[in-house]
Amino acid sequence: MKIVCSICKKSIAEQAPYKDQSIIQAKCTDCINKAKEMLSRINTSPPPEKSRLETYANGLTGRISIAGEETGKISFGELGVSGRKFECFKDNRDEFCNYLAGIDSPEVDVMFIHSLDIKIDPATRGRRKKKKTEEPSEKETITYNCTVTVSKDDALSMFDEKSKTMKELVEVLAGVLHREWQAEQAGKDVKDKT
Repeated sequence: MKIVCSICKKSIAEQAPYKDQSIIQAKCTDCINKAKEMLSRINTSPPPEKSRLETYANGLTGRISIAGEETGKISFGELGVSGRKFECFKDNRDEFCNYLAGIDSPEVDVMFIHSLDIKIDPATRGRRKKKKTEEPSEKETITYNCTVTVSKDDALSMFDEKSKTMKELVEVLAGVLHREWQAEQAGKDVKDKT
């Protein structure tokens, strides 16, 4: 049986029974890596009409934006840097440095505040009382992001700072789980003695 990539149609391998010429579809390593890279792409540059220029306490200048379809989203432990998302963990630092080195410009756009969804109640009209039979109206959600243009060294510092924060967060969560496990074990010991 032949194993062939379902995307690029490249032959990957063969497996028993070897006389059977059936084709098994899978994905080759190159296509998997391309798919991962596509998933990590993000638009970090908000359109000027949907953003406002700000100067932050540390002196960096950047744009705060209302994210829409044209601006990507990042989670708490990620940075969006010139079109690509990175999880900020120590193991990803070399990949991050290599990515920065491959950018021609001395400055990069960094989306550094995780996407924050804010629910907004629909506007109330007049002073009419709502009927009890009416369905509650949906709240509108606006997602805020924050992007700054900084030097590559500053982008690396931001990565390191977020990486440090993520490490501290993991340590806190691990400590809580360990204490809960110890309390559970102590409860079992008391129960077993009775």
